[in-house]
Amino acid sequence: MNFRIIWVSITAILLFALTGCSGGGGAASSGGISTVSGVAATGAPIMGTVTLKDKFGVQRGPVSTDNNGNFSVDVSGLSAPFILKAEWGSASESLTLYSVATTSGTANINPITHLALQIATNHDPANVFGGQDVMPDTSQVNTTTVTAAQEKIRVLLSPLLTKYGIASFDPISGAFSATPENRLDTMLDLVSLSLNNGTLTIANRLDGSIIASGNISTIGASMMLEMANTPDNAALTDIKDITRMLGTLNTV
Repeated sequence: MNFRIIWVSITAILLFALTGCSGGGGAASSGGISTVSGVAATGAPIMGTVTLKDKFGVQRGPVSTDNNGNFSVDVSGLSAPFILKAEWGSASESLTLYSVATTSGTANINPITHLALQIATNHDPANVFGGQDVMPDTSQVNTTTVTAAQEKIRVLLSPLLTKYGIASFDPISGAFSATPENRLDTMLDLVSLSLNNGTLTIANRLDGSIIASGNISTIGASMMLEMANTPDNAALTDIKDITRMLGTLNTV
């Protein structure tokens, strides 16, 4: 069997096991309660917890994500901006991703939001969040820096966004769901983005080939995507079709 089909089949099984038909984000307030809500996902939903800190270090959470990666944190009485941390994995391997919200409302957590926080602050997101009872470093966090960071990422990823038909790009506060119907999430099933000491590596999840690699300071300058190493568009259809078939089988 073709390796791509094997990988996509495994992905679809995980998607079916972990996801359902869910939307992303949430209202900024409900009944007088202000919230920061969103979806935590790496492609598949993150099954773990989300912790939030406000600009003065007041912490809320951890709160658990649901089976679709949805979470909501009450931020009533807190001061924006907020730094968010998603944690999951096991005792032997704990994984984390970060995000940011300049106001209450929607703040998704995914590899792109993690990258955006590092570009906006020029610091490792873990250091921005800080340790227990430590104020986060939000000195460089504002609407202007976060928007500019997302724009740099959009320009870098524009060939991928075009290839996979992603017309709207707002990974932090845009509509997002950990399902095959959400093209940005499905792209994250096919393409990995990882940061290590300021070096960004974009790779093909199907065969491990490198699409781009370099210091984040080169984003928008010399960093270019090697599109020949990207997964083909058929993988998007494969994920949707296999997930739909598994759903039918599960119903039976």
